[in-house]
Amino acid sequence: MSIPFNQALLSRIQDNLRLFQRMTIRDRNLVSAAVALTLVGDTNGNTAFILTRRPKSLRRHAGQWALPGGRREKGESALVTACRELDEEVGLSLIHISAP
Repeated sequence: MSIPFNQALLSRIQDNLRLFQRMTIRDRNLVSAAVALTLVGDTNGNTAFILTRRPKSLRRHAGQWALPGGRREKGESALVTACRELDEEVGLSLIHISAP
């Protein structure tokens, strides 16, 4: 199945995301983290979804497919964390960051 990577898709995604209500969970036992849900166009103009494969050497979740992401550093926003992790894990660096 191929989905064209175009403005219509981006608008549909933005409209759907606006329907979600943000929830914050405050629990000192949880580690604050963020992930990057990243869609890009491939060479044929279709939509590609970026996933990473966790190394088999990890103690937890070894070999699993995952969104690029990780722990938030002190004072770092979720958006900045997600962008930093995307750069560190797949080498995709975003120059302009805009929050919805």
